[in-house]
Amino acid sequence: MSTATKQSANSRGSRKIVTPLTGALSLVIGISGAMLFFHFEEGLVKGVHEWLGMAFVVAMLVHLAMNWKAFKQHFRKPAAWVGTGAVTAISAMFLVSSLTQPNESPVRSIIHSIETTAISDLAPVFKVSETEMSQRFVQAGVEIKSGQETIQELASNSGVDPRRLISVLIKK
Repeated sequence: MSTATKQSANSRGSRKIVTPLTGALSLVIGISGAMLFFHFEEGLVKGVHEWLGMAFVVAMLVHLAMNWKAFKQHFRKPAAWVGTGAVTAISAMFLVSSLTQPNESPVRSIIHSIETTAISDLAPVFKVSETEMSQRFVQAGVEIKSGQETIQELASNSGVDPRRLISVLIKK
């Protein structure tokens, strides 16, 4: 078998591993990124997203190197330049915005406000009576002493995630 034939066979064998690996990692990174965006189970997902994100970068670079010729062909077409330009522009806007306006997202500000407000003041916001709200917390295993506690305090005292307590209020 010639050297070129051996290299081609090795390349095909490697592609059979790298291409599905890159696809699987991109799927996991996409799903975990969406979960982080919506602040769903952040603590559990963040580490997976970060570590598998690094694995994705490596797999993507290997995949790119193995398919460099095909990759170059894509950039002969305007669609590749338009797509790349759009992603670059959007990324640049977020980067510049984060450097010039280091404020956190409005959603996080709202959640923080809810978590740090006395629960007696939250009842009207969630359109429930204080009694109904207290019953929901008790059913969730959280003890309320005065009604002046915040969700953060209740969560800390009961060992429950504050977002879980917010979800208890949201449920009808």
